[in-house]
Amino acid sequence: VTINDDNIQDPNGNQYIVESKIGKGTFGKVVQCRVKDATYALKVQTNYFNGEVHILQAVRGSKYCVQMFSSFVNGPLLYIVFEKLHKSVYDVLCLKAMSHTDIVSISRQMLEALRFLKSKHIIHCDIKPENIMFVSDNDNTVKLIDFGLAMYDYQSDRQYTISSPPYRCPENILSIDWSFEADIWSLGCVICEMKSGNRFFDSGEYFQDSPNDDAQCRHLCEIETVCGVFPKQMVQKSKVAKKFFCSNGASNRLLSKQLSKESREILKKQKLITQLFHSLAGDLVKRMLAIDPVDRITPENALNHNFFFN
Repeated sequence: VTINDDNIQDPNGNQYIVESKIGKGTFGKVVQCRVKDATYALKVQTNYFNGEVHILQAVRGSKYCVQMFSSFVNGPLLYIVFEKLHKSVYDVLCLKAMSHTDIVSISRQMLEALRFLKSKHIIHCDIKPENIMFVSDNDNTVKLIDFGLAMYDYQSDRQYTISSPPYRCPENILSIDWSFEADIWSLGCVICEMKSGNRFFDSGEYFQDSPNDDAQCRHLCEIETVCGVFPKQMVQKSKVAKKFFCSNGASNRLLSKQLSKESREILKKQKLITQLFHSLAGDLVKRMLAIDPVDRITPENALNHNFFFN
């Protein structure tokens, strides 16, 4: 997507003066714009990816999700006007790990966001530090952004893969059914990252359209190291399990001996939850990172966990 002019006009005649570039994604970019005395974030992408607008309309009014003010189409491009936020959790983690107080606050707010989304039958599908943004520089109030991959739980045309690889849940790696629990898994990974300052599962940037079996197997081995053995029923449901597990998916033993030398070295560095957290925080994260989504804690139960009351 290219923006050829410094000024963008919507159908109502409002002039958006482009001031700076905020970010760039797979399908478009986000720029900071000014309209009269107000500043906004303006997302520009091809009009083909317009499902995000419907999701954003559904989350209007939530204090935990970014708010869309308007949207309009100009030729092949879709423009979405958002409130202007500050910096992301990722920006902060590039500098240092977060304090316990900030981790508690951000975790609670994101669980509230997931509880709200679940009430609207929405799965975000891309929880990661880049998509959690601070409202201002003065406090730790945050909002969830980027609903470009979000979908309703009843949609039949679900994305084959969701989330960035380090935050991708095991059921999606194994190409079996996934739902709201995928967001809980991703948030659990983010909480670990906020504590350590580094990605918890450093699985590499493998992608489904060009899969890297070694990186995917390493990711599954990292998960096994932290969370325990994969349940047999999950392995047996997976059509891709034979690439990663013994006996063509009939066993829940991973083929860790077939990892490359590089992957084996990376796997040795995998931290455990108990190395990052004391008992209460560790218990919550362990429940969020349950391999079987049936066993994964819900946003409602997570918000009632003692981690938030001590």
